[in-house]
Amino acid sequence: MLNNRTNTTTSKRSYYSHYSPSSFAATMQRLKSLSNTKILNSRKSEYIAYSQSLKQLYQLQDIDLLLNKMLDNQLFPNAYIINQLIKKLSRYRLEYIDDLHRIAVNKGIATSVTYNSTIDAIAKSANPNAHDAIRVLEEAKKADLADEYTYASTIDAIAKSINPNAHDAIRLLEEAKIAGFADTFTYNSTIDAIAKSINPNAYGAIRLLEEAKIAGFADTFTYNNTIDAIAKSINPNAYDAIRLLEEAKIAGFADTFTYNSTIDAIAKSINPNAYDAIKLLEEAKKLGFANVITYSSTIDAIAKSANPNAHDAIRLLEEAKKLGFANVITYSSTIDAIAKSVNPNGHDAIRLLEEAKKLRFANAITYNSTIAAIAKSVNPNAHDAIRLLEEARLARFADTLTYNSTIDAIAKSINPNAHDAIRLLEEAKKARFADTFTYNSTIDAIAKSINPNAYDAIRLLEEAKKLGFANVITYSSTIDAIAKSANPNAHDAIRLLEEVKKLELVDGIIYSSTINAIARSVNPNAHDAIRLLEEAKKLGFADGTTYNSALDAIAKSANSNVSDAIRLLVEAKKNGLLDLPTIKRGDVVDLHRLSFGSAYFWLKKEMGELLLKSTNIVSITFIYGQGSNSKTNEETHPVKQAVLKIVKDMRNDINDCNEIEGNAGRFHVNFQRKELKDEWHKQVGNHGITLKQIGKSHHSQRLFAQHAGNQIRYSDLIGNSTLNPNAKPFTPQNRNY
Repeated sequence: MLNNRTNTTTSKRSYYSHYSPSSFAATMQRLKSLSNTKILNSRKSEYIAYSQSLKQLYQLQDIDLLLNKMLDNQLFPNAYIINQLIKKLSRYRLEYIDDLHRIAVNKGIATSVTYNSTIDAIAKSANPNAHDAIRVLEEAKKADLADEYTYASTIDAIAKSINPNAHDAIRLLEEAKIAGFADTFTYNSTIDAIAKSINPNAYGAIRLLEEAKIAGFADTFTYNNTIDAIAKSINPNAYDAIRLLEEAKIAGFADTFTYNSTIDAIAKSINPNAYDAIKLLEEAKKLGFANVITYSSTIDAIAKSANPNAHDAIRLLEEAKKLGFANVITYSSTIDAIAKSVNPNGHDAIRLLEEAKKLRFANAITYNSTIAAIAKSVNPNAHDAIRLLEEARLARFADTLTYNSTIDAIAKSINPNAHDAIRLLEEAKKARFADTFTYNSTIDAIAKSINPNAYDAIRLLEEAKKLGFANVITYSSTIDAIAKSANPNAHDAIRLLEEVKKLELVDGIIYSSTINAIARSVNPNAHDAIRLLEEAKKLGFADGTTYNSALDAIAKSANSNVSDAIRLLVEAKKNGLLDLPTIKRGDVVDLHRLSFGSAYFWLKKEMGELLLKSTNIVSITFIYGQGSNSKTNEETHPVKQAVLKIVKDMRNDINDCNEIEGNAGRFHVNFQRKELKDEWHKQVGNHGITLKQIGKSHHSQRLFAQHAGNQIRYSDLIGNSTLNPNAKPFTPQNRNY
């Protein structure tokens, strides 16, 4: 006996070691070839014995042995054993299930269990084929064998398929309701199918939940699937999700998934309420429901809120790290929150990226968000951004956003390096990453560089136009680059403005930049500047910057028309576009928001009128912005030049003038009408800075052409300088690229 047992064990081991799944295919082929064999009900005891043995088997080779043994004994499987085989083989190839199902149907021994087991096997397969499940259900209906399990399994197969068809699931649920087969599982699977469909209909899911509640079918899964459908819909309604969570809490149905889906719905809503998300996270923590998804979704809600609180995001990340919940999404969302906050801290973003790299959590999103945080920080460090781009390239994480954010960081840095921006654009073009934003940011970097190359900007605009990437920002940045170049070509700027007008893309910034280009050109055409200003006014685009630029153009033109300038100033003041103070004796006059032209013409008007009315000394202090509020690359600010020009023009009506000691942004002048001044000089004499001293010079530069056409040398006014008297105003409105 011992030898026989040993031989049997050895035989089984040998069989198992050499067994191939293809052997079972041969067995199935044998079974199909014998499908016409009769079911021998007279051998009921043998069927029961085989069925009991089959219950204990889980390995394919064991099932194969048993099935072949039955066939060797000329016993064909009955309905019960075929149903068992369908369930046992559902973990293997679906072809076996279909073969067994066909055999049962063709032999007329299929039962509701046969249909249900077949559909269940489809539903539990790796990639459920919903069409096959629906086909089998239709067969069961024709055979009058469909029941609640048939419908539930079919809808479950739909829900678990790659692209669930929610309409099919809802249609079958409606059939099940009419037939009295609808139950908790049917409703849950249908709502799950809606949630997993391409465009989940949240209202449809909520409607079915309400039905389930009335029928007493609602449970944890019903609520979870419905909230999940809301979260995955196109425009999630966070209020609906929160309302359903509150219901689930009262009914005792809320769990980790309920909280996670609700917070996810908040995060994906149009205006995420970070406060609600954080409150729910705190609840979930107290209930022991918080996990990695809860933290990730909450931080994501913070990042997507109107004003992300980076401190809250970082605090939650630190918590997640301590709990072992931190992952790729947690780090990415936290850095994204930093990048989207009001004043992004680039150092915090870089620190978290370094942590993510060590933990192998860094990916394209992590790098992109970090570089975006650098770009949006107060003083973007372009070198850091470029370094991270290089890292991302080596790690194969670089994409369109990586290049765009890096070039944006360059453009927004203190002294943008246009060559770096252009080089990265060329790389992006070769990698097919370049888009509208790439071109816009590169041209913006050129415009904001120390010496903008208008030729490069125009060339890139032409490329963008051919590629269909040009938009209003592309044009405005190019015109801005022209305006800020060493020798602005006003004709190019006007030509581009005309193009934009034809494309119906024009806006106020384009008008301002074009008029500024005219003002900064070698021979400004005041008529063109005024004409464009009039157009801008009609279109509702005129603002303080537009008026300032037009006044600069008038001021620098060969035949400046003072009456035009005064008319525009009065108009701008009336419409509240320029802060032009009425000057009185003893005033401190703040000129911060004016340009060279507007400051000069307004002071000329106001001081002239004031002196005509006054018989006494008029003491005025001018603030022209050489302090911390000044934004200019000029050696001497253009508005200071306007003040000094007034001093020069009105020298016969000035007793004394001086720059206030210790504050280079203030200039004090004592004015007095000439006939009164002569008498005053006899009594007290001249003090302070004399006009002769102001006029000392070693070099000359054209400053301004008086309306009479006589050129005035800048050297006659303040001496050696490389000033551009027609710079833009101190605080121009910047476009958010």
